[in-house]
Amino acid sequence: MNYPVDHILTYLDEPAIPSIDIQAAGGYIKWWYTSSSARKSVAKMAMDYYSAPASSVDAKRAFSVGRRQINFMQQNMSSFTFRTKMAMGSWSNTPLFPGVKAVAEMIGESESDEEDGS
Repeated sequence: MNYPVDHILTYLDEPAIPSIDIQAAGGYIKWWYTSSSARKSVAKMAMDYYSAPASSVDAKRAFSVGRRQINFMQQNMSSFTFRTKMAMGSWSNTPLFPGVKAVAEMIGESESDEEDGS
């Protein structure tokens, strides 16, 4: 079956890229960046994969933090609020964090949009 050029199955059917070409480009991320004009979707997926930070934390430990974030009194918390709370906790000590007041305003706007169905 013929798939569009920007399709994972088309990419997988092609011969492997020689490692010397990837090294010449400056590594995987740079190679995919330069290849993104021809295969936007496949390149985006590859960039997401290769730019994910490595972690030495055990998976069970990394995902158990969610249980500690909600106590039994918060069982009716929406999934959106839970995701927001988890994201805010992970951003709190980074330069990306705009501050509690700005985040509270964003949460309020997003929850009202979610309730309106937008």
